[in-house]
Amino acid sequence: MERFNTEKLRNQDVPNSDNLLFFLERQDEMYRTTFKDICEFVDETLWSYDAYIFDDNFEWVIVVTHEDICLKLELEEDDLIPPKPPKTGKVNLDFSKCRYYMQVFEVLREGLNLPDFLESWPGLFVCMRDYTKEDLKVEVFGLAKLPRSWDEDMEGMRRVFDKINKDLPNITFVYYN
Repeated sequence: MERFNTEKLRNQDVPNSDNLLFFLERQDEMYRTTFKDICEFVDETLWSYDAYIFDDNFEWVIVVTHEDICLKLELEEDDLIPPKPPKTGKVNLDFSKCRYYMQVFEVLREGLNLPDFLESWPGLFVCMRDYTKEDLKVEVFGLAKLPRSWDEDMEGMRRVFDKINKDLPNITFVYYN
């Protein structure tokens, strides 16, 4: 394993470099930090990560991969597809038929009308943080039928739902067996 060429990273134009989000995909960990600290972390680490760097505006993202690739994507407002909350005031999420872990995200995308790219708990939080100002009841079914080996991962979903409910008390989550 070798060190990442941080010059590729340091040469990126990074607005708001003192208040960034740094997401390590394999570890499923997110940190609020500075661009300087991110570069120092990358300098000191034998790089075997896939990471994303972005700010609260989500107008750009820098992707750094374990293959020594550094790519910056800038999004135009037209590129951002906001989620469309249901008009019924209620959503049923039934996970009982999920046999593969990624099917969990299919249920979330379909039930909550979220973007097709949703594949992580931080992504779920980002999609839902300004989801709706209307009252919404999300009924969650079938978690008890999922493989026990998924329990820790599904706890990530519960944490996101708890945070959403705290930030947007008009959205409630009710769990059924």
